[in-house]
Amino acid sequence: MLTPAQPRLLADRHGLPFAQPSQPEVPGTVSRAYFVGDCYALPVATDEDGVDRFAKEARIIPLAREAGVHTPALLAEGLLEGSPPRPYMVLERDLGDNLGTLWRRGREPAVRDEWHRA
Repeated sequence: MLTPAQPRLLADRHGLPFAQPSQPEVPGTVSRAYFVGDCYALPVATDEDGVDRFAKEARIIPLAREAGVHTPALLAEGLLEGSPPRPYMVLERDLGDNLGTLWRRGREPAVRDEWHRA
């Protein structure tokens, strides 16, 4: 979990404007997403099992965008200090559905095959 000071530290670290998180964290399968204002999402890996899947997601985002898939841009990534350190991403905030939601609805995005190859 992020401490109250960490969203500002991450914004400063990456030269992004800061806004207080606009809603509580959203738990996911491998991460918790924190929304900073209306512009950025800060997903943070939650456990050791999810770190590899989280890293895979960070690799697939640029490939998906290059293939023309509408997905939020990966603006930065790094390690969040702590014990143990956790990977995080800074993403553009997109107010649409996430991949998990699309898959559950049976609408598999074109990036699915790339995901399995990455």
